[in-house]
Amino acid sequence: MDVSMPKVNGLDATRRIGMLLPQTSVIIVSQHESDELVRQASTAGARGYVMKSALGKDLFAALRAIEQGQQFFPGSR
Repeated sequence: MDVSMPKVNGLDATRRIGMLLPQTSVIIVSQHESDELVRQASTAGARGYVMKSALGKDLFAALRAIEQGQQFFPGSR
């Protein structure tokens, strides 16, 4: 999920997914490197946040963490 999307932003979409499909894990992938957006993503129900600048390094680590029931957010490793 990206934070910046047309019509519905990624945080609102994440909240909706959480209400409709609570078993679904959402990872935010965003160009925005903001601690505030990371916090908002967590509050919205995202299980992880990967910055596009670190996508090659962090995406598989985020997927593995979530598969193991953990969360993945910058600074939480």
